[in-house]
Amino acid sequence: SMRCPIPGGWHSKMMSSGDFEQHDIQWVSEPSGNGTAVSIRVKVSLKAPIPDFLIRNTVTKGLSQTLTRLNTVLDGDGLAPQTD
Repeated sequence: SMRCPIPGGWHSKMMSSGDFEQHDIQWVSEPSGNGTAVSIRVKVSLKAPIPDFLIRNTVTKGLSQTLTRLNTVLDGDGLAPQTD
């Protein structure tokens, strides 16, 4: 995989995999009012014939958990992010 900074965030891309045709993630943050807006763009394509709705549900759940953890850390409760 490749991970590199982009303006306002990070880009992570899987270069080769036995499981994925494509796995590409971009995180970008920017000031928003008194806080920060974070956007995440995910492109995932599996080599196995798995229905799109299952892939979407799994990616959505993972992103939701990640953003909840990030928000908890940024709100200052002192918890470190988990690495599941």
